[in-house]
Amino acid sequence: MSSNSVCSHIRDKKILPYLNYCNLVWGSIYKTNLQRIVILQKRVIRMLNKSYYNAHTEPIFKKLNLLKFLDIHLMHLGQFMFSFKNAILPRKFENIFTINNQIHRYNTRHANSFRLPLCRTNIRQFSVFFQGPKFFNSLSPEISGSSWLTSFKKNLKHILLIIINSVFK
Repeated sequence: MSSNSVCSHIRDKKILPYLNYCNLVWGSIYKTNLQRIVILQKRVIRMLNKSYYNAHTEPIFKKLNLLKFLDIHLMHLGQFMFSFKNAILPRKFENIFTINNQIHRYNTRHANSFRLPLCRTNIRQFSVFFQGPKFFNSLSPEISGSSWLTSFKKNLKHILLIIINSVFK
């Protein structure tokens, strides 16, 4: 096995599951609470890439086409909302979100967007029930209107990688 395939195997089998596990639930918290896991992800990426301990990670993420922890969270959030919108989720989740056209019948710009729930506390604002509709409403119609989950995931990952690539030039 080549060095690159060993590194990708380690990353995909040993590290990525820890970043994915329950990410949807605990990924929407204060950035300071996530700082340690973000730093660990950067440290691992540097080690697998055999970079210096203080090397910038943006070019490494770009070169390897990898998502950062916060982008992984956005992927999970988008997949959850896409699954809700297309009724792929179990029936238990049937009525947890509301679409604006369910509230009123007026033909408005955002009639097909999710309605954001009222939040009195930050804890509620960090929940999936607020962050999910907020994120899904911010996606372009080309992405949110995808027919299949696989095409949605591919398009969303492409957009998230473009954001990484546009930030680092």
